[in-house]
Amino acid sequence: MIFELSKKVLLYWRFTAAVLFAAVFSTLWILPYLSLTSKLIIALVIVSVFLVWWAIFLPLRFKAECIAVQNGKIYCRKGVLVKREHVYPNARLVYVQTVRLPLASCFGLYTLVLRGVGHSLVLPAMTLQQKCTFLKEVGTLE
Repeated sequence: MIFELSKKVLLYWRFTAAVLFAAVFSTLWILPYLSLTSKLIIALVIVSVFLVWWAIFLPLRFKAECIAVQNGKIYCRKGVLVKREHVYPNARLVYVQTVRLPLASCFGLYTLVLRGVGHSLVLPAMTLQQKCTFLKEVGTLE
């Protein structure tokens, strides 16, 4: 079964990026030892990086990430520039930890951390229904 990321995930990533942008941008104007010209140049760079991140990178990341459960294995594909595919056998799975960050809980999203023998795997944020379906497919929820 292939799990598609919810549109809420892209909205959550964009909102998180906007909060981070606001924090960095407001900190720039507090710095007393920079001249107005240097502040404007740095602000222009920060705004351009934010717009590229917001409009180009986050939608590409949203399209690139995929989770699937097939033949007793968990497949997780991640990455835009460096593409990685993780194959995690269910037999090595010790437990699944559910993480709800405060900002993600506002969007109704959960992050699953698969802990197993040797290493762990962090899955991208998913909705409650996707989480329950995933746990049923893996066999940890009855």
